[in-house]
Amino acid sequence: AGLRIRSAGESELTLEIAPEPAPGDQVIEEGGARVFVESEAVPMLDDAELEARTQGDQVAFGLTPHAKPGANSAGPGA
Repeated sequence: AGLRIRSAGESELTLEIAPEPAPGDQVIEEGGARVFVESEAVPMLDDAELEARTQGDQVAFGLTPHAKPGANSAGPGA
């Protein structure tokens, strides 16, 4: 079993507990955790890190975007 991330529209994701990955899912295993990522959701997760934290007796998930090289630079001609 693992956490499955799938697309729920153009810019939305859903999380669900799944017994196994669906065909075409990317499987990420780290520290005993398994995450299944639907192929349509992969581009939305590019350059992002999935975080999990406990809030009381619940687990909250979030995405932290990674800065892309040169994203803060003015670029040529500026």
